[in-house]
Amino acid sequence: MSMLNSRLYDDVNFLPSWYVQARSRKRSLKRSSVMAVLVLTGMAVLLAQTWHTRSELREYAAGLDAKLKSTKMQVTETTRLRHQRAVLVKQLAVHRQLHKPINYSEVTGTLGSLLPPTVSLVDVSLSTDRETITRAVATGNKTGPRQKTVTDSTWVINVDLEGVAPSDKDIANFIGALASSRVFQNVKMIYSKKGTRGRLITREFRLRMQVPLNCEYLNLNQPQQEVAGAH
Repeated sequence: MSMLNSRLYDDVNFLPSWYVQARSRKRSLKRSSVMAVLVLTGMAVLLAQTWHTRSELREYAAGLDAKLKSTKMQVTETTRLRHQRAVLVKQLAVHRQLHKPINYSEVTGTLGSLLPPTVSLVDVSLSTDRETITRAVATGNKTGPRQKTVTDSTWVINVDLEGVAPSDKDIANFIGALASSRVFQNVKMIYSKKGTRGRLITREFRLRMQVPLNCEYLNLNQPQQEVAGAH
C-alpha cells in the first residue's frame, strides 16, 4: 500500500503552473543569452580576422601600386634614354659626314701646287659621296692559303677637272703628278680632244679622281709628307 502511494505521489506535480512556466522561461532565457554571447564572440573574432585581412590586403595593394609606379617610371626613363640615344646617333652620323680630315680649299690648294705652269684649269667640281670598295683579303687555314672578298664603305671627295694644255705630254705630266700624290687616288682621264683658244691650237681634257676621307692629312704643302696614315 505504501509503495502504491509513493508512485502516486511521484506522478502528481505539486508545483503551481505559473512557477513551472517561469522556470522554463528562465532556462530558455539563459540558453538564449549563452547562445547570443557565443554568436557575438564568434562575430567579434570573425570581424577581427576580416579587419586584419583587409589591412593586409590594403598593404599589399599599396605595395603593388608602388611597384607599378616604379615600373612606369623605369619604362618612361628607358623610353627617354632610347630616344636620346637615337638623337645622339643621328647627330654623330651628321657630324661624321660634316667633319672631314681635309676640306675643299686644301684639295684645290694641292691641285694648284701640282699643276704644271703650261696647264690651265677651266672648271673644278668637288662633291662628297660614299663609295663601296670590294677587295680580296688573304686568309689561311689547315687546307692552305685562301682569299675572301671583303666589302668596305668609305667616304670620298670626288674631283672632276676640266682644263686646257698645249699638248698631250703636258696633260700626261699633270696626270703623273696627281697619281704620284698621296692625296689623290683613282686618277682617270675622261677625254682629251683638240681645241682652240683664239689662234692657238690646244688640247682640252677632263680628269676624274678621288680623295679618300679615311686618312689623316698633314703638311699638304710638302709633297713628300702629304698624308699621315694609310689609305
